[in-house]
Amino acid sequence: MLKTYRIFFGSAMAFASFTSQAFDGTQLIPVDASGQRCFSAAMIGMDSVINSRLGVLPERGVELAKRRALVGDDNDDATFSTDLLRTIFNAYMWDGSPHSYAVTVFYQCAQKQSAVQGTSIYAFE
Repeated sequence: MLKTYRIFFGSAMAFASFTSQAFDGTQLIPVDASGQRCFSAAMIGMDSVINSRLGVLPERGVELAKRRALVGDDNDDATFSTDLLRTIFNAYMWDGSPHSYAVTVFYQCAQKQSAVQGTSIYAFE
């Protein structure tokens, strides 16, 4: 058991060292609005998969899909993002890892943003 612990701890330290060198703290989160939307959707998706595995009811995450009203708007009629609702509810059916779901959500969102904007999703094209 101790040997396994040392291997795991050593692997974790090596990974932490690699990631700190590979990502120097800049540009971990997209700067543009469409990139931030996709990143947010991916994180909500990952959290939803984790919540599903912990037995949290999907209704608890629905609040995340609520579109915010303007400040001072007294209208209580809530509208929801159907894309985010779909992301939250599909997470409860996901068989893979939370990370793989986040990657899938981000990729699909980026494809949709690309089609809407008429641009490539690849930065180097």
